[in-house]
Amino acid sequence: MDLEHTEEVSIVTETPQPAPVPAPPASPVLKVSLQDALNASLWENSVPVLLELALQNETDRSFSQIDVTVSSEPPVIRPRAWHLQQIDPGQFRTLKDLDLKLDGAFLSTQTEASRATVTFLATDKETGEELTRHTTDVRVLARNEWGGLSGIPDILAAFVMPNDPAIARILRSATEVLKKEGLSSSLEGYQGSKERVWQQAQAIWCAICQLDLAYINPPASFIDYGQRVRLPSQIVEDRLATCLDTAVLFAACLEAVGIRPIIVLTQGHAFTGFWLAKLDAGVSVMQDLPALRNRLKLQDLAVFETTLVTAGRKPSFSVACEKGEANLRHAGEDEENTFREIIDIHRARLRRIYPLSCTVPSAPAEDQPEAEEPEAALPAFEPAPVLREDPQEMEEDKPSTPADRLQRWCNRLLDMSGRNRLLNLPRSDKQLIVVDCPNPSELENHLAAIRSGRLTKPLRFCPWPDMMDEGDPRQASLHHERHHEDAARAYAEEALGRNELLVSRKENQLQAALTELYRRARAAEHEGGSNVLFLTIGALAWTAEGRDKPYLAPLILIPVILERPSVKSGFVLRAHPDESRINATLLEMLQADYGLRFPALEGETLPEDESGLDVDRILELFRRWAALRARLGSAGLRHADHTVLCQVPDVERPAGTQ
Repeated sequence: MDLEHTEEVSIVTETPQPAPVPAPPASPVLKVSLQDALNASLWENSVPVLLELALQNETDRSFSQIDVTVSSEPPVIRPRAWHLQQIDPGQFRTLKDLDLKLDGAFLSTQTEASRATVTFLATDKETGEELTRHTTDVRVLARNEWGGLSGIPDILAAFVMPNDPAIARILRSATEVLKKEGLSSSLEGYQGSKERVWQQAQAIWCAICQLDLAYINPPASFIDYGQRVRLPSQIVEDRLATCLDTAVLFAACLEAVGIRPIIVLTQGHAFTGFWLAKLDAGVSVMQDLPALRNRLKLQDLAVFETTLVTAGRKPSFSVACEKGEANLRHAGEDEENTFREIIDIHRARLRRIYPLSCTVPSAPAEDQPEAEEPEAALPAFEPAPVLREDPQEMEEDKPSTPADRLQRWCNRLLDMSGRNRLLNLPRSDKQLIVVDCPNPSELENHLAAIRSGRLTKPLRFCPWPDMMDEGDPRQASLHHERHHEDAARAYAEEALGRNELLVSRKENQLQAALTELYRRARAAEHEGGSNVLFLTIGALAWTAEGRDKPYLAPLILIPVILERPSVKSGFVLRAHPDESRINATLLEMLQADYGLRFPALEGETLPEDESGLDVDRILELFRRWAALRARLGSAGLRHADHTVLCQVPDVERPAGTQ
């Protein structure tokens, strides 16, 4: 190795240098959060435009006073300023007073959606130096534009305008309708009976039918994202309306006479209802469809299809109510009929959601010419239906004596669990057949007539025919439009007159289930010597502790006999000689576990009508009780419409005895 030519190698180690420290920002920063959209309905109902405003000073400078100002172009937001004292380096100051004043005149004349540029500016007051600015765009909606359920749902109540000049003209026509029918022409709200409330709503229906409105399709997805709502004066002038337009128009007329309206929103549709007594939903936005259906059956509420006022042949108000009830019955059956929410206008008013102001001045009455009424056939004015007044509420029973406490202890020895079929109906298709019966009271009366011998023909089980569905080329919607009739419901209501019980099963599936029930019932009767086959009406859904899924306990038990005259013939149903009765085991459970009694259902004497049990009154007691518990916030118990043929234990013996 040649050492002479060896080069020296030096190892140089670089000393790491610290990362450069970023220079502090040259100016403070504004933090701003605004609503994405604004319009008259939001502003008039105290929805804040400015959600957050703060100044962050990350500079190394101190400021003795900073002014923050806001302006917009076009000038929808009125200019205003905030004054901040002594802002030191590193400080973050949040401003508290965020109320921005909008130009009401500008919003009121906004007929189309547009955009506005909003500018926030921070300046040093001592030097006049502009420190920072923040610019953002917001949508300025038309005055009559509702933002849909994706926004603030009950702001829809702002478009219900009982003080619009067109409403007064409609109500004058309604008084003439009442006068023509020989009724009081007063529109007095709830000062009379439920029938009187219904009469006033019917008069408003007839008055709006006279406007001869034409239907126009709403925008797609208007329920979620909203639409421009035609206000009453525009509807009367243009004679055009969507479903939401008609719903809002009727709600405004009802509210103007002191009747509390609701607006029902389903997927892609809207219609109106009203409380028959001085009641409300308890909340401004309600999503509980079963509770709504119960209030309808209790005759606390009526709903009607508002778009029928645009039909060529104007149907009666009762037909519109039938269609509205059908809408609620079918809600939830498919995606097109999904129930969304109801907006209770009275509750929205209590939340201080007020109607839009009427900005269009009207001429004095003597100078204002009467609008020429269109030629439209007046629908038939019908007598109001007989509506039930509120029955006596059920009583709570708390044991106060040793005997009462002993009885309650004895009741707890009964089988009150899901093992008892009187508290938990079977769910298997082989053990239970659901009967489609729109009027269970008529069914009980029919079986009572068979039991007494007044009727001799038994009831036959029939599968549903192809009723304007996939196997029928006719359209149910076209049939309803022409005849104002729900064909399927009408067919079901007429079934008892044909001695038929309709079941939603194919013929072979129905016969197989009847055969299985027939064999089980005969075997149980031979073994135990008593009838175990019942037609049950109504049910109470209750949830046991530790369970997620509810049980179904039957309310009314009608003993029946399933017969098959020959192997080749179909099954028929006859009434058993035993009387119909209430599910006493369920009453015992409600008294033992919930401390509740139903005095009208205790003892040997039960509510009766001319044919047998008063089924309507019994079901109403349970519905009202369930509705009361729901309003009090109690969960776990719910009334359900349920008519089934199944086996249950001998109801003459307490469950669990041998």
